[in-house]
Formats: sequence, structure tokens, C-alpha cells
Amino acid sequence: MNYIKKFPTFSFSFIVFFFLFINLFYNQIMTTLGFEYPRTSFFFTRHDIFADFFKGIINAHNLNSYFTLRNGEEINLFFKTFKYYPFITKYLNVSFYSQNNIISPPFYFFLTGSNAIFFKFMSPYLAYFFNILFFLTIFFFQIKNFLVDNKITFIIFITSIFSYAFLFMWNRGNIWAGYTCLILIQILINCYLKKNFIQNFFLVLLAFSAKSTALCFALYIFNYNISFSKKFIYFFLLLIFCPIFFIIINEFNYIFFGNIWSFYKNFVETFRMHSQDLYYNSYIIGDGGLAFGSSLWGPVKILIRNLFNNYNYNIWLLITFFICSSIFFLLTLLFFLKKITAPVFLYALVSYYILVSPVSADYHLIVFFGPLLLLLRDYDNSNNKFLYSILILAIAIVVSPQHFYLFNDTKPEKTILNPLIILITNIYILIHINFYSKNMFKFFFRQLSLQNRAKH
Repeated sequence: MNYIKKFPTFSFSFIVFFFLFINLFYNQIMTTLGFEYPRTSFFFTRHDIFADFFKGIINAHNLNSYFTLRNGEEINLFFKTFKYYPFITKYLNVSFYSQNNIISPPFYFFLTGSNAIFFKFMSPYLAYFFNILFFLTIFFFQIKNFLVDNKITFIIFITSIFSYAFLFMWNRGNIWAGYTCLILIQILINCYLKKNFIQNFFLVLLAFSAKSTALCFALYIFNYNISFSKKFIYFFLLLIFCPIFFIIINEFNYIFFGNIWSFYKNFVETFRMHSQDLYYNSYIIGDGGLAFGSSLWGPVKILIRNLFNNYNYNIWLLITFFICSSIFFLLTLLFFLKKITAPVFLYALVSYYILVSPVSADYHLIVFFGPLLLLLRDYDNSNNKFLYSILILAIAIVVSPQHFYLFNDTKPEKTILNPLIILITNIYILIHINFYSKNMFKFFFRQLSLQNRAKH
């Protein structure tokens, strides 16, 4: 059975390839005219290609002894054992990044530790290739099993490979974020189908150990047909078990892989992983990664710098968080009232996940392929195809490159456009469903009352 129409699928594919072509054409023109990076590419500099994959593993797991710079090539110090390690890249100086600069959550450290084992008996490039192949295989079968239609599966899969979100992940080498996005996409699929409730419970625990803002995906519970009291209990349990699982996987990494803070031996450092001075000053307060992020904090940071001479970053961070949370709370409330469908609400959930984080690098945009699949599958059965089309269009633009640097040498248009597009579409959902209905809250409490009576 075909669940979707071809028009939204081909429209999504066309927009992604159109933006890709325009950006590549612009980069080529800038190169011909003699301009320098970043106008000549929407990727990282050659010094940072595959950086998150190789630097993270080599430094975090004491593999520096296996690599040294000699005559422009990286070779194994233990060459006499006939274990040859080819250079990572000509420009990637792994010794420059000390272990103290590696800031990763427990789930990422688990993945780097697993890959570090392979680094000792195979080419690092081969290890990276297997990770990419594994990632693509999982993603392909997620699409195939959910959308069913083979032609549509092929179109979405090929389009995703050439989207900016995917290309950026491969260029930077942050396959760990890619795996996290696959976990979150599976949570959305299970939630839409109302299946695998317990599986989702553990997937949320795993996602939280990768990125703490993934805790918002615990709201999957409220889409299942169980009593309200059970929903509340399961949600409360997730709030308790998420930090506990965080500690457990952290200790597992410390015991079996090493080189990660131990909760037992170093309580403070374990939970300072994402609030270290380096991370805070370089990325949250500073402009590190600003050109490659889609968090709402990015444009807010740019705005307050241009408007005010004196400002408190922490206060503005809270204001940004409050704005995102307020909009998402209203959308959650309307979802409970059954005024918006599951795909629309889950689009809002993913939007919140991206916007609310102070730093949300663009490889996290892969998670938007989750609501895309839901919207495409539900498109035929939707009574509001116009809203669905708007959201599909927004996703297509968000996961496409927009690095033209027409007005600024360091910040592409995408840094401002992406968060605004995501934010505006969520506000549009509120307006579209007549959010200002006077009887909304009365209806909400009446629905709760009816549900409780039905259970008794």
C-alpha cells in the first residue's frame, strides 16, 4: 500500500538538490574570482576534515603513541611490528589536540572506545568507512520499513546522502551525532506507530547519555494508548533513570576503555563535561562553531551584540530557553487536546531539540529526517495538506546548504535563517490551529475529566 503521494517527496528532493547546486555554483564562482575560504566551500577547512572522528579516538584513548608526524605523513611508531598506520590527512595534526580538549558525553565515548579497538589492527580510514556504511544501512532500513514504497525509499535515501546535514557530518567526521540522530528518529517512528513502548524507554536513556536535551523525547510516552496515571509514572521514571544510566555508561567506559571522568572517583568533572571553561568560553560565549550551528542562541547572540554594549550572557540564554520552552509547551498542550496530529507535534519536538541547545552543530539536523518521514507517510490521510507541505518545505531548506557569506565573512546566512525558519514554522502551527480559542483550556480540563471517568 502506498502511504504517500509523489508530489511532496519530489518537491523535497528538488529543493535539497537545488540549494546544493546553487551553493556549489557560488563556491565555484568565488574560487574562480580568487576569494578565499569560507566563500569557496560550505565545509570545514582542510585541517578539520574528519576531525571529530580521528582526533576524538586518538586523543581520548591514548593512541597518540601510535601516530607521529614524520616527513608529512603519520606513521606507526611500532613499525617494526609490521602494523602500518597510514597518515590521517596531510593537514590533520593529532598531537595538537590534547586529551583535555576532548569533550564528549558517555555515549560518544563508548563509540570512540569501540572504534579505538579497531584502530590497533586496521587502517583508520577503513574503520571510518565501516562506521559510515553501518550508519547508512540502518538509516536505509528505517526508511524502507516505515515508508514501504521502494521508489519513495530510494528517492529519500539518495536525497539525504546529498543533503547538507549528511555531508556536513561526513566532512566533520562526527558519526557519533549521526548515530544519536538515528536513535531519535527511531523513537519518533515507534511513537507514530504506537509500537515498541519499552524499546523507546531505553532509547531515550541512551539518547540522553549522548545529548542531554534529548530528554524532551521522553514525551513520546503521551502518544501511547495507556492511562494518564501510567504515562505520568513512566515519564517520572525516565526523569530518574536518565541521569542514573548516564552514570552507569560513564563508569563502564572508565573501567573498560579509560580516559573518561569517573563519577565514583571524580564527581565534579563527570557532570562538568558540557560546562567546562573551554567549551563555555569557545562555543557558548564565543563564536566557535557559530558558522556551523542552528541553535536559536546563535542569532540571539548576534542580535544582542549589535544592540547592546553591556549584556549578561546567562540571562539571555535563559530568555532564549524560555521562548523556546513556552512555544513548545503550548504545542504540547494542543497535542493533548488533539488539535494537532502526531507528525506535526513531533516536528515541533525535533524543533525544540535543535533550538533550545546553546550549541547545536549542523550534523544534528539529520534528526529532521524523522518528522519528514512521518509527514510523508501521513500526507495522504491528512486533512491539512497545506500545513504538511509547509513543514516539508521548511525541512528541505533547513537540511540544505545556505553558506553564501554575502553580508559577513565569518557567519553564513544559515546561522540566522535556519533557527528563524524552524521558529517561524512552529509559530505558524500555533496560528494555523486557531490557538487563541477562548475555550481551549476549558476543553483541556474537560478532556482530562472525561478520560478519568472512562477509566473508572
